[in-house]
Parts: sequence; structure tokens; C-alpha cells
Amino acid sequence: MITIYICDSFSLSMLDRSKQAKSVFRRIPMPIDDPIEEIEEIAQSNEIEIVSAIDDVDKAALFSKVLGMNILADGNSVLLHPNAVAIIGTTTLPDDAIIRWWLV
Repeated sequence: MITIYICDSFSLSMLDRSKQAKSVFRRIPMPIDDPIEEIEEIAQSNEIEIVSAIDDVDKAALFSKVLGMNILADGNSVLLHPNAVAIIGTTTLPDDAIIRWWLV
């Protein structure tokens, strides 16, 4: 199972330093244009669990609308283990709101 964390920010504390140092797999943040496509691609070959790390109700509602799924304002803590990824949406919220998505 792959855990997909939906986040609105990233912190190095989300990485397990001891596991990261020993892993062949290195996490390199990369911009993504379509988070829905990323989620669908991961789900094609894996069972997935989507976990919200969003703690703001308004941002959770915005992400829910954009992603087409219910994203709760749960504010779950994130520790990226080898079978987990974070999809991070950064926002600028003037009248022409933009969400910039990253896969880590």
C-alpha cells in the first residue's frame, strides 16, 4: 500500500533521516502539473491510502474542489516512509488563486 499525503507545505522533519540515508531511493522534489493524474498513476499499480495533512478548513475545501475528492482539515503529522509520497499544493490566494503542486 502507498500512502499519499495531501499537504500544503513541506518540512525536512517529514523525512526519516536514518532511513533516507540508507535508502537507494532518494526523494527529489519535482513540480507536477496535474496532481489528479499523479494520484491515478500511482493507483494503477498500487493500493493507495490518501491522508490529509491540511489543517486549515478553507484550504481543505479548496483542495477538495480542485482534486475532486474530500480532503478533510485533519492536520495529520507526516513522516514519509518508503511507501509514502507527499503531494504538496502551495497556494497564492489573490483573486486569481494559483495552486502550485509538487510530488516529494
